Amino acid sequence: MVDRREILQFIFNSHLSLFNTRHDHEWRVIISAMVLMGAVDATILSVKICLTVRQQDLWIFALILLFFSIAWYQWGVQVRNRVDRIAMDRVLHIMCNEIQESPNSPMRAGIDREDERMDGARTDIILHFTYLWAFIPQMLVLLIAVLLSAYVPHIVTACDGKTPVSCPRA
Repeated sequence: MVDRREILQFIFNSHLSLFNTRHDHEWRVIISAMVLMGAVDATILSVKICLTVRQQDLWIFALILLFFSIAWYQWGVQVRNRVDRIAMDRVLHIMCNEIQESPNSPMRAGIDREDERMDGARTDIILHFTYLWAFIPQMLVLLIAVLLSAYVPHIVTACDGKTPVSCPRA
């Protein structure tokens, strides 16, 4: 017969594993986008290539798509992480009850909480800071990078805007 505590531990570890995997991927996506934008920006600035107006518009459109696709992906990560946090909090609550842990014990605080309220069954809405503390700054950093990257083609020496040519060296 399998012990109930082993089953609870398995459930907890399964959710924690998924949570950690998504957390790792979440940062890889953001960093990869920054590297992509930086590589294009460095190429434009170092080779001093002038983009046509159409090419600049296409680059801006690509950046907008990049931003929204990453924001959509990251939002999905936050929603799924919320499910895992709720499940882990519930399992933690049950396990603490089974081992008769004090109701005021910090062990009951829950997974990834920004405070130590001991409400075992409390579930915050997805827009609560508990779930979005990393999402908001990630999206702000990404937005700033996208805006700066969209501006880079305008930094190089002005061209006629009709044909891509090498810009004259200053």
